[in-house]
Amino acid sequence: DELLDTVISCRLLHRCDKLGAYCTRIYSLGQRDRQAEAIDMGVEVLKHMGETFPMKHCSFLLMREARGVFRLLKGKSDEDILGMPHMTDHKLLIAMRILNIISLDTLCARPKFTPFVILKMMSITLRHGLSEHASSSFGLFGMLMLNVNWDIDNAYRFGTISMTLLDQFGLDQYLPRVYASFYGVINTWKRPLREALQPLCQAHKVALLTGDLEFAALTANIGGSIKIQAGSDLNEVAGHCRYMHEWAKAHNQITALNFACVNRVFVEVLVGQRKYPLDMERAVKELGGEDLNTDVPVVQCGINCTMLTLHYMFGDFKAAESCFQKSAKEELREFGVALGWTYEALTRLALARQGIKKRKHIRKVLNIVKNLKHVSAKCPENFADKLFLVQGELASVLGKHEKAYSKLTYAASLAGSSNFLDFEASANERLGWHIARQHNPNLTHAKTFFDKAISGYEKWGASAKAEHLRDEVSSVIGITHRT
Repeated sequence: DELLDTVISCRLLHRCDKLGAYCTRIYSLGQRDRQAEAIDMGVEVLKHMGETFPMKHCSFLLMREARGVFRLLKGKSDEDILGMPHMTDHKLLIAMRILNIISLDTLCARPKFTPFVILKMMSITLRHGLSEHASSSFGLFGMLMLNVNWDIDNAYRFGTISMTLLDQFGLDQYLPRVYASFYGVINTWKRPLREALQPLCQAHKVALLTGDLEFAALTANIGGSIKIQAGSDLNEVAGHCRYMHEWAKAHNQITALNFACVNRVFVEVLVGQRKYPLDMERAVKELGGEDLNTDVPVVQCGINCTMLTLHYMFGDFKAAESCFQKSAKEELREFGVALGWTYEALTRLALARQGIKKRKHIRKVLNIVKNLKHVSAKCPENFADKLFLVQGELASVLGKHEKAYSKLTYAASLAGSSNFLDFEASANERLGWHIARQHNPNLTHAKTFFDKAISGYEKWGASAKAEHLRDEVSSVIGITHRT
């Protein structure tokens, strides 16, 4: 810091050299998890370069900025974009570099500001030409399209352009940034989830080789999250979580350490190494150290999502309800959002079955079904099983027994085809409960599905969940027999 301050304050240096020093300083702050300082310095430098942002980050101003970018894109084919001239203005190239650096910082520390940064990058690119930062710009813009009327097709289009530009410029140092946006977010809405794992592993290795610790951490954490979301063997996932926890701690990557600890605690509860219920924030701080700040918006979102899942799986529906009630509106629509919808819908239906605000919960579930239908049409391999699971449970709550059985059976089959071990087991569990709750139930038939569910959870590695279900089924079926 002292050396950079000396360089920046030197009157003999050319202005462009000073701007380069500012870029290094901003990048250094972000690398050390001082994101707010990095953003403030970046915005201040950009202001002196003539690139300003609205004072308020409200939806009206955001849409005004977005309309300007859409006007610049109007009528441009992919070939037109890829054939644009290269940017030559050195000052604008430095502005693009600063915007690219602070884009991740804003996602972590000020997510409402992130769209303004992305739109500024796109505006400069479309007005002044392509640069080495253009691949990041189009990848981030593709992510933004997911938050604009769920425009998955255009998100994938701009994500594909970002990948082409990455090849066109051939600069390895930008591969982790582009892969994080494309394979970590965009690709999961169009292609099978597991396709992202190998590219994210490659991105992590490239980031380590180029010294980009922020994106080495980010791509590895995204890869771990996708392994969890894909229903991968939890024993394998536990090893990845331990690696990320130790790596982030050794490299003092505090934001990454937060995510690694959340994932590790989640997995350890399911495999039986930690007891449920638990205080997630306390457990994260025990693993990562008391200095961890779990109040960061993206970290809170991760904690809420994992606790919603755990509360539902272990039958504490009121606690699960509190998780989605206090969750903020998603700033970034990655695959985990669809899992959040699914567990929110299942929680609402469990509460509705108990007669708690039944009409309100069912109305909310119907809205979630619409969202799941939309994303399932784009990528049935990833989302069709979740859609049929929610539809089947909804039919069960409404007393439509044949429809519920059909939907839940199909959900189990689809989850099995996509190798989602967690949702295959969950669908079989819901089938078991659906049959057990009917008038004069066929308990032998119900037990067949419960046995499949328990076996599925054990295959997934969730031995604690399997044991919980075994105890629950033994108790409930015993009571039913006595009745």
